[in-house]
Amino acid sequence: MPNRRTAAGLQVHSTNNRMRLHLYRLQQGAAAALLLTLLSLGSPVLLEAQIIDSLRQTVENLNNIRLQIDKLPRSLFFQIYDTSGTIEILPKYSLRQTEQAINSVIDTVVFQGNTATAEFILRREMILKENGQLTKTKIFTDLNRLADLGLFNAVDITARRFRQDGITYTKVLVNVDERWRFFPYPVLGLKEPDIIGWIKNFNVRRVFFGLGLSFNNFRGQNESIETEIAGGYDPYFRVGYFNPFIMKIDDRRVSLQLNLGTSRTRTLSISPQTLIQYDLDETRHSVGATLGLRLSRAETVQLTGGYFQLSVPDNVAMNIPGTSISPDGTDAFLFLGTVYTFNTVNVLPYPTDGSYLNATLTRNGFAFQPATVGYFRLTLDARRYTALSREDKDEKLADTFFDPSGGYCFATRTYISGAIGGSVPNYQHTFIGYETKIRGFFSKVFEGDNLLLVSMELRVPLLKVQARRLEWIPIPSLRLVRYGIYITFFADAGATWYSPNSSRYRFGEGLNLSTLKSGYGAGLNLILPFNLVGRVEVARNSEGKYELMLSQGVSF
Repeated sequence: MPNRRTAAGLQVHSTNNRMRLHLYRLQQGAAAALLLTLLSLGSPVLLEAQIIDSLRQTVENLNNIRLQIDKLPRSLFFQIYDTSGTIEILPKYSLRQTEQAINSVIDTVVFQGNTATAEFILRREMILKENGQLTKTKIFTDLNRLADLGLFNAVDITARRFRQDGITYTKVLVNVDERWRFFPYPVLGLKEPDIIGWIKNFNVRRVFFGLGLSFNNFRGQNESIETEIAGGYDPYFRVGYFNPFIMKIDDRRVSLQLNLGTSRTRTLSISPQTLIQYDLDETRHSVGATLGLRLSRAETVQLTGGYFQLSVPDNVAMNIPGTSISPDGTDAFLFLGTVYTFNTVNVLPYPTDGSYLNATLTRNGFAFQPATVGYFRLTLDARRYTALSREDKDEKLADTFFDPSGGYCFATRTYISGAIGGSVPNYQHTFIGYETKIRGFFSKVFEGDNLLLVSMELRVPLLKVQARRLEWIPIPSLRLVRYGIYITFFADAGATWYSPNSSRYRFGEGLNLSTLKSGYGAGLNLILPFNLVGRVEVARNSEGKYELMLSQGVSF
């Protein structure tokens, strides 16, 4: 009879062999999927179904790998976050009791844990109400609606039937775990597209730094105020206010957002005529307001407008075309736009299921003289997250609503921004290299009047997202943390180009294969506590060069 050491060794050896077999199968499936992904950059609509079918075939192998990883000791990953069992928020009824209460009439709805949030904020989101019927569909709907508020770490809805003095009644408990409301945070920025580029072109002066304050759910009514102030290379100040519900129009909610900001931006620019280098110092002031009308849980329309002013030195305005439209170096104009948003994405900050569409049309400037700003900009941002495996949560009630993992996901994004009409000043050009990037050209910046970016990504859970309540944290709102690891395989392609009425336009330029840049690769996405995401990725670009990238936040 083998001893424990021998038996354990055989078990680990057998597990490793199974993992090697699964990894070999995964390599074949992933290679085919990535090839289809790269080919689909030229025709994403025609091949998307083929890509998804190919990816679905790899899910079984990926599931087997994750099952083997789940058998490994948790200390190999994050021992401090080791979790066993479910998260308990507050005393609640059992799942069995909740199942038994389904289809009964609700007599009482009781809220627990909302120490700061006003009860009417919760009630106006919910369809579960006194004298209404309790159904699973309503429970899941209210879980999602309360999650959409962004005020809670977790939400739980349970119910129970009681019988007292010959009378039967149903009581619903809504337990919420409130997030921390007041966040001071440091502001640190680099005058480079990414940290690796800044290290290569090291200059300690090209840094800006400061402090930000975010106060969410102040007054307990789901309002938020955020402000930032920074000094250094690019000093700025901004303050914003958001209220998601200021009034109703035909039972549709109206939101209000206000923004105020001022900044000084410094950069180097070269005159295309004289090749003289100028130290460009831009001063910007802006104020804006946005009214939103919520058509449904997924759809919103907005009307946005405001005032913008930019000033540059006179000699720069005269010698570098496009730094300002006005010859005196100061552009001041009103802007007005309309926005349509459709959003069924499951969970942020790491979405794995649903669709997102944002369409914006903005008029910048209302004077049509040659020496003033006056043009339209149309922007489309379309994203699709296709879950390749999911649990059927309708079979039984979930113990806790918040499951950000969503399993395996194939994600696509198409982003287009185009200028229509008059000349576009340099400070309103579109860029690939800052908020939008091509992996493989992560440290490069591409500038133009117009922009196109297409991205595709396969997201594979290596360590499924888990949750842990850390009782040793002194602030209750910060005790619930989540963590996980995803492997990603991605492909990006994009370009920027100038319009014919731009001073930088060259005959024959536009969107074509010669201007298209692309890259593909793989990486690790670390889902960290407090809704943070860290990324380590390696890409190979269309020029055959490799690039290591360190960044934060989900790619899209």
